[in-house]
Amino acid sequence: MFAPYPANTMTAFRYYPGETTAVRETLPVPAPRPDEVVIKILAGGVCHSDLSILDPSGSIGEWTQPFTLGHEGAGVITALGSDVSKLFPNLKKDMYVAVLGTNPCFKPACTPCSTGKDNLCPDSEGGWYGIGRDGFWAEYSAVRGDSIIPIPTTPEKISPAVAALCTDAVLTPYHALKTCIGVKPSDTVMILGCGGLGINAIQIAKGVLGASCVIGCDVREESLKRAKQAGADYVVTPDDLPTFLAAQHLSPDVVVDIVGTQHSFDTALSVVKPEVETRPLEECLQVLKEFHEGKVKGRIALVP
Repeated sequence: MFAPYPANTMTAFRYYPGETTAVRETLPVPAPRPDEVVIKILAGGVCHSDLSILDPSGSIGEWTQPFTLGHEGAGVITALGSDVSKLFPNLKKDMYVAVLGTNPCFKPACTPCSTGKDNLCPDSEGGWYGIGRDGFWAEYSAVRGDSIIPIPTTPEKISPAVAALCTDAVLTPYHALKTCIGVKPSDTVMILGCGGLGINAIQIAKGVLGASCVIGCDVREESLKRAKQAGADYVVTPDDLPTFLAAQHLSPDVVVDIVGTQHSFDTALSVVKPEVETRPLEECLQVLKEFHEGKVKGRIALVP
């Protein structure tokens, strides 16, 4: 389908220490190491994290060496490293794939990787793709076979842009809602911030996890319209939130703060149910027994 190397060089946009924007550069098309494949990149996502990397005051980190930006990528395999057929027999040339940008080691002895927290892997060689290690704002990229996710369809059915963004902008809210929180069908979920991540969070909470009620909250009217279109049962601005919740007799079980400011954090705390149960002081021994038996799911306060 695709020739392995239509050219010996490629265009890439790269991070350079001290630069505040991506630097366009012509580089050799990468050759795969034994456990890598080369991907012809069909789409590389753009994320706010990329802006933070290029911002001298950003909080993501500092690097002393240049690297190709872009940590969300999808494309087609054009070349296999010498050990790929043995290590990853499911990977083939011309296969349509996405890439897990976190680049974890996946070693059995690695606690994060063996407990579903591979995004926290401390042994990510060279860093994440596009965040310390060459990523996907380029025409080609060399990627470890461990980080390849085959897409069981074609670019015509699932666009490369959608496939690339799913590796971060969809995976992040899914991990938060499913793994970290464990949203249940009985839950009322509020999403603070209805931009790219927030819209995905709404669709996941409602359409995938089946939350009974999903509320989208944003200061922007256009974002609230998109939230409603994405499946939110209600949409509301932060200023109207207290009145709205009282009028609808709603109390969110889960609030996901995607904005990440002090104001949004305070808003989240002000509306989410505190998981605190009060029990009479006289029940102290019974409470201790329930703790010991693992029957207490939240927090208990003893009231004299």
